[in-house]
Amino acid sequence: MTTTTERHQRGFATIYTPDGRHRIWLPRPTAAGRIHATCSFALSGHMDFVDSIDTLGYVRVEQVTTYDKDCSSLTLTCLLAPEGCLERLMEDLPEKMEEYL
Repeated sequence: MTTTTERHQRGFATIYTPDGRHRIWLPRPTAAGRIHATCSFALSGHMDFVDSIDTLGYVRVEQVTTYDKDCSSLTLTCLLAPEGCLERLMEDLPEKMEEYL
């Protein structure tokens, strides 16, 4: 299974599995270094995925909110420069998605 990453000119990237079942929208980090990602699935059922993101040395998971079975949000804080943090996430998240989702 190959996870896909799309970069958009609107200031966000979309990472999704080939079947389209799991998507994550990553906006550019805020000036304070926060990324407020939106997921097309409930993170409450995938806390091992969230924990694996938290082990990455350049971001910290601040908050996980599950709205329903088809929507949740993930707030991350960049521990490095925000631009570099987003680039690394776009490289690492597809691997994490393939492993945990």
